[in-house]
Amino acid sequence: MNPAAALRLADWRRRTAALYARVREQPDLAAAHALWREGRDQMMRSHPQSPLPAADPIRARAQPDPAKIGGIRRGLAMAASGSTSSQRSGSAR
Repeated sequence: MNPAAALRLADWRRRTAALYARVREQPDLAAAHALWREGRDQMMRSHPQSPLPAADPIRARAQPDPAKIGGIRRGLAMAASGSTSSQRSGSAR
């Protein structure tokens, strides 16, 4: 890796760590999630070390919100309320 690429990667890591630190400081889960999404989307769209290729159309729009996909939303709500439950979804052999 050349020195310029190493500096860009270090910047990506620094910004990611700073974003997660700001998210952890948020007392409200919804505000923390919104902050994380905004920061992640901004980095994915514009940072040179984004894992998305420059021509990827996803760079032009927001990333999919995992909280709105299937049961993840329920999991976040349960985590916020402090309740938990379990449901069998398959079996291992």
